[in-house]
Amino acid sequence: MNGQKKNYDRYLRSLEATPGPVSPPADKTIDLRGIYEYIKRTGKKASDMSDEEYKPFIIPLKRGSI
Repeated sequence: MNGQKKNYDRYLRSLEATPGPVSPPADKTIDLRGIYEYIKRTGKKASDMSDEEYKPFIIPLKRGSI
């Protein structure tokens, strides 16, 4: 057995341990354009934003509005 088979087995195990996709919430959306403008204006990275900084960009969706 060569190293390639071992790497493939390890790859298959990692796929089994990988969680599935996360569905976005159906009751809210995010103003991506607003976040982009905020990031440009402040010079921050999106990953550095706190939950408080994200709150103004969260838009609640009303049922049946779409």
